[in-house]
Amino acid sequence: MRWLIAHALRARVGIAVLMLLGLVAGALALRRAPYDVLPDFVPPQVDVQTEAPGLDPEQVEQLVTRPIEAALNGAQGLATMRSQSIAGLSVVTLGFVEGSDPYRVRQGVAEKLADALPRLPAGVGAPKLSPLTSATMDVLKLGLVSDRVDPMALRDYADWTLKPALLAVPGAARVTVFGGQVREVAVEVRPQRLLAYRLALTDVLDAVRRALVAHGAGFVESGSQRLELRVPLAADAATLAAVPLAVRGARPLTVGDVADVRDAPAPLYGDALIMGRPGVLLTVSGQYGANTLAVTRALESRLAELAPGMHARGITLYPELHRPASFILTALGNLRDALLLGAAFVAAVLLLFLRDWRAALVSFVAIPLSLLAAAPLLVWAGISLNVMTLGGFAVALGVLVDDAIIDVENILRRLRAAGAALDLRTRLAIVLEASVEIRSAMVYATVVVLLVFVPVLLQSGVTGRFIAPLAWAFILSVLASLLVAMVVTPALAALLLARGAPRAEPRWLQRARALQAAIVQRLARRPWRALAALLVAFAVVAGLALRVEAQLLPDFRESHFVVQIGARQPGMARAEMVRLGEALSARLRALPQVATVEEQIGRSELGEDTWTVDRGELHVELKHDPSIDQAAAQAAIRRVLDDFPSLQGEVVTFIGDRLSETLTGETTQVAVQLYGDDLDALDRAARQARTALAAVPGVVDLQSSAGTRAPGYRLQTDAAALTAYGVDPQQPATLLAAATLGLGAGDLYADDRTVPVVVRLALPPDHVAAELQHQLVPTAAEGYVPFARLATLVPEDARPQIRHDGGRRYATVGFDVQGRGIGAVVADARAALTRAGLPQGVDAAFGGVGAEQQAAAWRLWLASAATLVLIVLVLASAFRERRYAALVLLNLPFALLGALAALLVSRLPLSIGAAVGLVTVFGISARNAILLLAHYEQLETETGARLDLALAQRGAAERLVPVLMTALVSALGLLPLALGLGRAGYEIEAPLAIVVLGGLVTSTALSLLLLPALAARWLDARR
Repeated sequence: MRWLIAHALRARVGIAVLMLLGLVAGALALRRAPYDVLPDFVPPQVDVQTEAPGLDPEQVEQLVTRPIEAALNGAQGLATMRSQSIAGLSVVTLGFVEGSDPYRVRQGVAEKLADALPRLPAGVGAPKLSPLTSATMDVLKLGLVSDRVDPMALRDYADWTLKPALLAVPGAARVTVFGGQVREVAVEVRPQRLLAYRLALTDVLDAVRRALVAHGAGFVESGSQRLELRVPLAADAATLAAVPLAVRGARPLTVGDVADVRDAPAPLYGDALIMGRPGVLLTVSGQYGANTLAVTRALESRLAELAPGMHARGITLYPELHRPASFILTALGNLRDALLLGAAFVAAVLLLFLRDWRAALVSFVAIPLSLLAAAPLLVWAGISLNVMTLGGFAVALGVLVDDAIIDVENILRRLRAAGAALDLRTRLAIVLEASVEIRSAMVYATVVVLLVFVPVLLQSGVTGRFIAPLAWAFILSVLASLLVAMVVTPALAALLLARGAPRAEPRWLQRARALQAAIVQRLARRPWRALAALLVAFAVVAGLALRVEAQLLPDFRESHFVVQIGARQPGMARAEMVRLGEALSARLRALPQVATVEEQIGRSELGEDTWTVDRGELHVELKHDPSIDQAAAQAAIRRVLDDFPSLQGEVVTFIGDRLSETLTGETTQVAVQLYGDDLDALDRAARQARTALAAVPGVVDLQSSAGTRAPGYRLQTDAAALTAYGVDPQQPATLLAAATLGLGAGDLYADDRTVPVVVRLALPPDHVAAELQHQLVPTAAEGYVPFARLATLVPEDARPQIRHDGGRRYATVGFDVQGRGIGAVVADARAALTRAGLPQGVDAAFGGVGAEQQAAAWRLWLASAATLVLIVLVLASAFRERRYAALVLLNLPFALLGALAALLVSRLPLSIGAAVGLVTVFGISARNAILLLAHYEQLETETGARLDLALAQRGAAERLVPVLMTALVSALGLLPLALGLGRAGYEIEAPLAIVVLGGLVTSTALSLLLLPALAARWLDARR
């Protein structure tokens, strides 16, 4: 290392110029860096959605879901496969192996889907693969309402004008549309007219299908010209109405003679309410890895271009029903302020101790250089600048300047000792020797600091994806600071400090050294008593800390809540859900904290939420007021929901909702997954589990995906009657479909739009089942027979959905936790479930945040134990005497004593941020201990004497300033984060900062006072 420092001193002017260029280049790169709210904590996943009109959940499972699962099972790169079979829809959700190429895996899934197509029954749509989306998916939610435009025209505008315009924005992956009325051309056949003209429904269907066939006519050549021939396509309802159907006597019959052909709304599988009014909701999802801020701004720019057209049509736009970019800007802005304030505190400490602006500048420049070197490396590695990476920089703020402080302080001390009457060459030599002197200890200390973050990097799953960016930001910036201290700091010191005598040390530091020497001398008489007292205090504090509530991730203060609702009794009609949604929206909008409310009911094509119409989700955006107590707002929303007894639901943050869905496919924090083959046994198990869990303290928002049934009908045909009358066995089902969904006949192509055409029996929508019984069905003998003689609709309750995990059936009972630690509630829930018992053949597994929290804690402690072994090996190579390494390890309880005490005093839960803080504080405290003990070894070498009390006092006095300075800059760098507890962006970093601050107080005091006394007594015993 001597040659590197010597070269830096010779090229000091060039290094200063390169430093300035690096600052400019880093600042420019930072402006172009991608920003996001959080890391991609959700592994890449896609949905395979297959429409199966008219099929019930069990038919969807057997005929659609299982063939698709069989085709995809074993696909390369797949980690999980969950499925959901509901009436008319199969959804298979595929999770990718961590670290795999998501685009290549998705391509492999698309190829395997081709194998499933031949196995699917007729009438089932082709499986559709969703695009890859970002972790939080939502980039923007916007709503359309109008008093002038009817629901069908409003949906047309959303589907054919607004949606394509938004999808054209770079970074937008999907636009999901809810609400309004989807346009279709309905051929509503009048049964009486069919009977009068002795026609069958199939005659009309065949005629319409023939009219919709697209024909190509080629070309003809005439002389020197080639003339293209064009055959017009059916373009409107009037054209279809004029299609010939049959001839009765001399009169040709058309489709219009037996049917009303008109534009009509398609059957609704979902709906939307915007601020309590019927409207159209559009949800824009970002592409995987997209820059949320950039995409949001581009979308808003496109909306601004379209706004005049919407205003002219009489459409009111609500552009920010959910805007994650607002949380990003608030959170990153708060963290930016914390970084700037922390940097200002660091500068003040440097000036206070060093009393020389030149020395302070040499030390301070390590901060911007290290950060601007690390940030582009993160971006190059594919990590966005988000709350976690900026938090890592903020946590590292004090550490970044430590190496430079130690170097500069040692240089100043040597220059003061040498006196003022020295030439430049001699001063440069002193700078070189002072830098080389502490370089080895500095490197070892930095290695230990970095090693303590290894357990953080070894975390896997959602926890690892959350906190790994924080660890990488810390590690890269600290490595950059080490390089700065080895190259830039000596060069700048040679430029700024080697000319002129440094200022004398302030008197208050001299008094501090005298006080330190007196305390060390007193402690050295009986150091073991003090050590024993501290160890007892540590044991007491650690015992109390074991009772602290554990929490995987905190509630993020997004100013946005998701209210999941569902009918307590499945089978609620869409109109009733809309009515309840209007009332619920009105109550929520009356809350003083609420800005906007929107609701999506049921599902939309290729949407991420595939629900029946008796389920919905409200997004509640709070006013942008930092004084709003978000926990109180969440409680107020829960109270409003409690006033609707016909609905069950939960109130969660959006990020919490996404996290829970990632872990278990559920929206609740804890999910009890019940596996079995018998659906009836699963239903019983779900009811038993729900009853048992309801009595567990702390369980709220209890929900179940099984154990209840939705009312409905089952078509029961009479095989003997069908045979006797010569009627096709499929005819009753065809008539039933025609009376409800309609029979697809093809598409009309009008301008740039495609409109589906369906043939439907014109029966009263509220009495379809009764009217169908009286319909006459043609027989083989050219007669007619009432539908009731061939089939009947039997009332029958049915399961609303069937779910698979890894191809196995399962049901879920989920709940959220309130008022207690999630770990304690999960433990009590396990015990309650064991006492209740489960039906034979049913297995239970706990998933969700609780299970992830326990797994993360186990991984963290296991990795910490392995890392401690590595640290011991590093310390063993850092010191000649093994006892020095043992004294460094003795600093661990010193650091944890203050850290755990701070956790207890602040009454914070033991979250992942606090856990990382416990790891961090040991690294920082070990760093100071290494610098002090390495100086003892150096003094022994210089003086040739064994370490005794006098030498211990001298070494402690010489290291008082750098240890105090590094501890203060670390503490003051973290202070803005700790003071930001309760603000957006500080959810993980504030607990981390509080824990580290507590640890710094005890570890610094004990390193400067008790550690020298212990070293003097223990190491002097070698004599």
